[in-house]
Amino acid sequence: MVKIDLHMHGPIGYHPYWLRSQGYKGKNLLQLHTDICLERRIDLCAITSEDFHIPKLIPSCPADRFGCLASYAESLPEDYEPEVGENIISVKKGQRKVKFLNAQAVIVKENGKRFTHVVIGSNQVPNGEDFEHTIDYASRRGLIQLLGNVGLESHFGVGLKRAQELLKEFGDQIHAIEGYDAQMILPRRLSRLPKIGQYSMEANDLAQKFAEDNDMCWIAISNAHWIESAGMSNIISNERLDESSERALFTDIGKVLKLGKFENETKPESYRALLSWLLRFQWGIRGKKYKRE
Repeated sequence: MVKIDLHMHGPIGYHPYWLRSQGYKGKNLLQLHTDICLERRIDLCAITSEDFHIPKLIPSCPADRFGCLASYAESLPEDYEPEVGENIISVKKGQRKVKFLNAQAVIVKENGKRFTHVVIGSNQVPNGEDFEHTIDYASRRGLIQLLGNVGLESHFGVGLKRAQELLKEFGDQIHAIEGYDAQMILPRRLSRLPKIGQYSMEANDLAQKFAEDNDMCWIAISNAHWIESAGMSNIISNERLDESSERALFTDIGKVLKLGKFENETKPESYRALLSWLLRFQWGIRGKKYKRE
């Protein structure tokens, strides 16, 4: 059995202010990621980078979270055995091992609007292109591709209408739909409020129904923006994955998704954790404390 979280971000940012505000100052982030994944028995965890295209909003490598995490490998305690590859970081502790996969929430722009497209296997996909160019770029490089937030267009999701068009044109290149986001915990009735919109459990409902209506598999993800929530929601597969090379592993994960040979493990984030993150993020960017260090 293998447990996989295919969309996890980690700390808000790697700048000293953000690390301190989330309680990570002076700690080895790779060790923290490894410990929580081992605790939740997560075998594969995708570290998802995202370049916000807002000048230095969250500085210190938000666009290369994988690389930032890899930089902590040399300072791990002796009982951790790291192996850093091009797009996979493997950390062994005792008889157990977790692998961190390079991933990216690519910023797509079409008709003056911004969307997000999730790929796994790289974080070097160009931002700012339309869906056609983005999907083609990722396909030619053998990357896993997920349609994210199809029911959450108000928060950079692709939206149901555009998602339908993309499946019609590129369905064979899309591996799965993100159908359960552990961070979507607000009650459905709040979706009527303007500032919240569909940022609620309704977004998961819409994504799952969309996937089922289009004969696509949907997956559960943590979408964690703090280390402690890694793997909170995930997929579980009994398929044997080929780990002889990075390319072989990514190919096999893609096959598992395409063929639906997995089960979803869904667990929502706590209200306390989500509120804590939102308050720290809003306080940080409004007070601009991260720019004074």
